[in-house]
Amino acid sequence: MIVVFIGPSGCGKGTQAEFLKNKKGYTHISTGDLLRSEQQAGTEIGCKVKEDIANGKLISDDIVLALVKKKLELLPKNGILFDGFPRTLKQAKALDLMLLDIKKEIGCVVDFSVTEDELYNRIKGRFMCIKCSRLYNDPNYMPKVKGVCDKCQSTEFKTRPDDTAEVLSKRLAWFKELVTPIREYYKQKNLLKTLDASQSILQVREEMVSFLRI
Repeated sequence: MIVVFIGPSGCGKGTQAEFLKNKKGYTHISTGDLLRSEQQAGTEIGCKVKEDIANGKLISDDIVLALVKKKLELLPKNGILFDGFPRTLKQAKALDLMLLDIKKEIGCVVDFSVTEDELYNRIKGRFMCIKCSRLYNDPNYMPKVKGVCDKCQSTEFKTRPDDTAEVLSKRLAWFKELVTPIREYYKQKNLLKTLDASQSILQVREEMVSFLRI
């Protein structure tokens, strides 16, 4: 199945994506990871992305679509999860065309719904592994071994430069404006499922699994 996760930064998409990847064998395509890879490689795109993210700006459709298309061409075509993509109606329609080229289509779109107050509380405690970019949250989602990344065993962490109340406020305003037509687009296709992402990680997971029937 091809699955799409939509929701604002801090809603918990990444945590549930890791579950589908590690326990259900899904291939995880995260635009956040793709963009961070460009930054770490010091590419021209990466420098532009770094500047935009620090200022709370959305990344252009053209950059995101190019990175997703490149990634999709290298992956197996079954069990793909798009995390945080598409974010605009243009991206949603472009994704349909990409999948049509490989004779696939989206099976479910999961919309992570969470209040602004909850998002603000979550970003206050969010930090990431410097080496692999795995995200954590204090106190809700900590490494299993204190000070050691679950994924790569690195001991170096940092907070994200865009995890501030000011930047989040800007991003939420843009997200609300952009996500409304996306929700309607997928609703008309009978693909949209909305879950309460303010619940515990386990409760969100159970609801998500029921949507996907896995």
